[in-house]
Amino acid sequence: MQDVPEPQDAPTISAGPQPLVEPLTNRELDVLELLAQRLQNKEIAEKLFISDETVKGHLKNIYQKLNVSKRREAVEKAMEVGILTPR
Repeated sequence: MQDVPEPQDAPTISAGPQPLVEPLTNRELDVLELLAQRLQNKEIAEKLFISDETVKGHLKNIYQKLNVSKRREAVEKAMEVGILTPR
């Protein structure tokens, strides 16, 4: 498996505290960062060495904590509240 270079404009995780009632876990943050790179579930699973089903579980938790229902909404909301920051 080859490493795919990250897009230059992909957002990164903010170092500051999360402004959520229930903060995202470190693994959920990993998934969110890869989601921001527009990777599909299978690609996220491969990069994190987890199953597709585990990715789906993390996405469900992310959506619930961010109060969204779609991938793009999750990334946008994470940027709005400062969890993700532009490069």
